[in-house]
Amino acid sequence: FSLLPLPNMYFMRDSSIVLGHRNIASAMASPVRLAEAIIMRALYQYHPRLAGKGLLLDGLLHSSDTDFTLEGGDLIVVSEDVLLMGVSERTTTKAVDALIERLVQVRREDGRHAPLTMFCVILPKERSTIHLDMIFTMVSPGQAVVHAPYILGRKRARVVKIRIEADGTRKFRDVDDLLAGLRSLGLRVDPIVCGGDDPLHQQREQWNSGANLFAFAPGQVICYDMHEHTVDACAQAGFTVASAKDVLTDPGLLQRYEQLVVTVDGSELARGGGGPRCMTCPVLRDPI
Repeated sequence: FSLLPLPNMYFMRDSSIVLGHRNIASAMASPVRLAEAIIMRALYQYHPRLAGKGLLLDGLLHSSDTDFTLEGGDLIVVSEDVLLMGVSERTTTKAVDALIERLVQVRREDGRHAPLTMFCVILPKERSTIHLDMIFTMVSPGQAVVHAPYILGRKRARVVKIRIEADGTRKFRDVDDLLAGLRSLGLRVDPIVCGGDDPLHQQREQWNSGANLFAFAPGQVICYDMHEHTVDACAQAGFTVASAKDVLTDPGLLQRYEQLVVTVDGSELARGGGGPRCMTCPVLRDPI
């Protein structure tokens, strides 16, 4: 090849992050993926349709530092003042500290003086938990698909709540679990269990990115159709289920159902190690 192939670039969530009107160039955990972040940074810098307020954080400046890695699947925006952050095999505490420093700075520039709360979820370094969105994804303002053992179970991941004042002062404390931490802020998020009630189905479907759904609108999500037990759990939580072919044939489904799971054939895509959220990188969203 004249250029080295980039087989992982279909996982668009990894190499860049859009947060508000600024973007983050990821500090990739694997050196072989460095080119992906370089390409995405160039697009945000020079493409007129991707113009914003510039870089929030340039992870490429830290590409030689193995203790500084940050990838998009570890960042979940709950609201303008609440972020979830995975500390994983792909994102380090050093990078999280740098991100907080920059957030304090740009929020001050934007005239936002409300405290920022970040929940850091300490993930086990396993193939199936490379990012936070492999065990937790928001599917509506009050619901999330979760991998029960690491979010709700006895072996649930440690969660550190960081309250960040406008002047940069930080207060740290552990919370019992992620959902309890959100409740402490008045945010109720009901869990929908990936794989349903059976522990075997939970493990199998999470392994193939069953908890990694993409919300293209509040309450409307895309999920692999092979995750039948996760889809059933969503249906029991009030979601209507339709295939991608159904939606293409009848786009009115998107208007008729506020809670909708759109299933896509993803058995081969999942072999790459990611789901619909991993494969998307929204650059502009409506406020909710």
